[in-house]
Amino acid sequence: MDGKTLYLVDGSSYIYRAFYAIRNLSNSSGMPTNAIYGFTQMLKKLIEDEDPDLIAVTFDAFDADEHTFRKKLYDDYKANRSAMPDELRIQIPYFRKVVEALNIPIMEQAGVEADDLIATATLQARDIGLGVCIISADKDLMQLLGDGVTMLDTMRGRRYSPDDVMERFAVTPDRVKYVLALAGDTSDNIPGVPGIGEKTGGKLIAEFGDLETLLANIDKVSGKKRKENLTEFADQARLSLELVTLREDCPIIFDTEHLHLSPPNFQALTELFHELEFESVLQDLNRWFKARGWLDDRTIEDLKDSLRDEEITRTDEERKDYSAIYTLEALDALLADIKAAGRVAFDLETTSVDPLQARIVGMSFAYKPNHGVYIPVAHTYEGAPEQLSLKVVLERVAPLLEDPDFPKIGQHYKYEWLVLKRHGVAFRGVTFDTMLMSYVLDPGKNSHGLDTIAFDFLHHRNIKFTDVAGRGKNQLTFDQVPLEKATPYASEDADITLMACDVLLKQLQEEPKLLELHNSLEIPLSRVLGIMELNGVKVDCDILRLLSQEFEVELEKLQDEINVLAGGEVNPNSPTQLREVLFERLELPVKKRTKTGPSTDQSVLEQLSELHPLPRLILEYRSFSKLKGTYVDALPELIHEETGRIHTDFNQAVAATGRLSSSNPNLQNIPIRTDRGREIRRAFIADEGHLLLAADYSQIELRIMAHLSGDPVLLEAYHNGQDIHALTASQIFDVALDTVTSEQRRAGKTINFGVMYGMGPRRLARDLDISMPEAKSYIDNYFERYKGVAAYFEKLVADAVETGYALTMFGRKRLLPTLENKGAGRAFAERAAINTPIQGTAADIIKLAMIDIQKRIEKEHWPARMLLQVHDELIFEIAEDAMAELRPKICSMMEDIVSLNAPLIVESGVGKNWLDAK
Repeated sequence: MDGKTLYLVDGSSYIYRAFYAIRNLSNSSGMPTNAIYGFTQMLKKLIEDEDPDLIAVTFDAFDADEHTFRKKLYDDYKANRSAMPDELRIQIPYFRKVVEALNIPIMEQAGVEADDLIATATLQARDIGLGVCIISADKDLMQLLGDGVTMLDTMRGRRYSPDDVMERFAVTPDRVKYVLALAGDTSDNIPGVPGIGEKTGGKLIAEFGDLETLLANIDKVSGKKRKENLTEFADQARLSLELVTLREDCPIIFDTEHLHLSPPNFQALTELFHELEFESVLQDLNRWFKARGWLDDRTIEDLKDSLRDEEITRTDEERKDYSAIYTLEALDALLADIKAAGRVAFDLETTSVDPLQARIVGMSFAYKPNHGVYIPVAHTYEGAPEQLSLKVVLERVAPLLEDPDFPKIGQHYKYEWLVLKRHGVAFRGVTFDTMLMSYVLDPGKNSHGLDTIAFDFLHHRNIKFTDVAGRGKNQLTFDQVPLEKATPYASEDADITLMACDVLLKQLQEEPKLLELHNSLEIPLSRVLGIMELNGVKVDCDILRLLSQEFEVELEKLQDEINVLAGGEVNPNSPTQLREVLFERLELPVKKRTKTGPSTDQSVLEQLSELHPLPRLILEYRSFSKLKGTYVDALPELIHEETGRIHTDFNQAVAATGRLSSSNPNLQNIPIRTDRGREIRRAFIADEGHLLLAADYSQIELRIMAHLSGDPVLLEAYHNGQDIHALTASQIFDVALDTVTSEQRRAGKTINFGVMYGMGPRRLARDLDISMPEAKSYIDNYFERYKGVAAYFEKLVADAVETGYALTMFGRKRLLPTLENKGAGRAFAERAAINTPIQGTAADIIKLAMIDIQKRIEKEHWPARMLLQVHDELIFEIAEDAMAELRPKICSMMEDIVSLNAPLIVESGVGKNWLDAK
């Protein structure tokens, strides 16, 4: 992430500033559009001027009834604000639509203010080395500025740094909150202390350091009235401090993979701006999109044509035949029609997105275009009509759903498989999954959800869940949605899935390898992942509680040691305080600078650790703190009440390389490089009478690189069982293999893995703590000795430039449109062109192994369960008395799943817990 900056847009601020900056603007239907227009122009200017690497827009939850913690703390918070003007309120839904159409991620949570989301995202971004630029002019956000964090007011064209904060408040950013607590804020109705404004508050905090120190030394404050007010309103000041302090612990999912600035949804953007009559804005944006390599003239013409087609599509909506079934006679007739049609699209409606918690509310079927049928079974709102029972419906439809020979179509069918499995139905015969079809066609797309697919492939705007169930705190579960709304919504899901499948299939048939990838790998893998999610993994809460206590003691000990070495109390997570301690008080050398001053990021602290013990302690503290909060304290809360296990979600259609990811929780990111990180794995245990088997592909990506490149030196080394890292070290340092030192081997290992990810001299110099010339010579020597790899990489880039995509060994395709660009966009695409064939092939290999092993488990009734897939590793839970027999069989299947010129090797371990199995 080195050098990248995350732009966090204060969307709520943009909305109000836009509304009051532009007046008397509406479209031909009379709807006010002034705020939308101004908001859009501000976003447009930002992305054109700044060309951000990473970006997100935050919003206050305008339509949520849930109070924020500040309102709960102080009922008069923002009480003096007038109601939102009606002409602005009517525009509110469109701001989200604009951002979504631009494909910019949105951060919004009921009960949480946008400023707190920005604060949390800023902290998490800095933790992984990202710079942050906050797009706002809000003085409250100035408390976040510091090392790597700036603020940009795009309306005034002014950037704010910590120096600007010091100039305004007379204190550093981390102390701004104390000034705001004293001064109060009339716009938010924060009381503060009477008679003290920003200027006086700044002077007081500059003198005393913080609020409590000031209140403990009121006798030293000049001015009788000021002393009296501080004494009388001390508790009010403390309350104000709570109100102005930004939260940094909001439960947001921070995933940089989804924060990259990416091409917009051109169809949605064109339709939206056509509706708003922002034709000139669209033309300006399209020029920028063209310059960036995201759009061409042909596509623009196609989009114009689609607008004309859309009018036809919307007229055709009247011909949609959506209905509900309430009788057994109608249900039997439907099943007869489905069987006669020879295929069906199927979708469930439930009470939850969590398949292990969800209750079935109804199911929908579509067997011909523009036709859909909904069977409600559990709508329980007052006045709901009598419905068939779930038991009766399942008895009737189960033979169809379980028939492996009757073709069925789904959208993310793993969800339906899991829900039906819990209800005793084995969902089989799924031939197509539109989410997976979309994914194999273009894995780099931001979304493969049904709404996106409907837009992209059918030029159709789906009914949204929020259209029928509402938003925020008052959002209904589907069993409470009236059937007059539920029926078209549910029927449309099945209908659009059926129609989209036909369009997607035509495209896949033009690329047989992608069709085979969908049919033979992704479809069967969905069921395997469903089984793994259902299996779950057992966690020992006692171990986690003990670890939490140990971590807490360790954190307190580290804090004490840090304070001693720093010569006073210091917050290890405060770049401003660390900068003062490290570079001013201790006079350590500045290793890297940012716009706001010397950097205190992880790489800098690692370098400074060689000169002084304090930076190492700070790194340890940060590491402990993150482990404790992210895993040790969080995992027990995720244990399923009924199963006593953690059931992660395996995401099949996210990573552009074809890799799987996991979420809720993300078990793929449990750290293993430190002793304390590895200790967390001890909490993942086998059930009574069972053991865990961890089977890990050894250096699979290097072996794939050797196979695909045909490099003779690498292939010979793998066939002879040589230490590949030592060999690389001997090659780049030009020394005998048996004389390679551990330090040289470490450099060899870093380079071996680094070259596949496009590591340049700067990164290598930092990782190995060497000079840039040395790093460059290492890389040059590598490619000089491994000429086959060098030639292969050159060919990969040349082929990608010619075709516009990269391919894995199994034909998985990754589109690389920015190869035609210049600068950072092209550099990223070139790295992806090299890495995708290697990493994507590794992902496909382990997927194939998972499918074959699960088949064997079921066919031969092995007393084994596949639990987790973590990068190149599979975790199994196996009966103790069967481990000796099954361990070599599983490892052999993994090794023999494909034949490579550099043979695959699987290393395995067995234990009662995950740590001992490594």
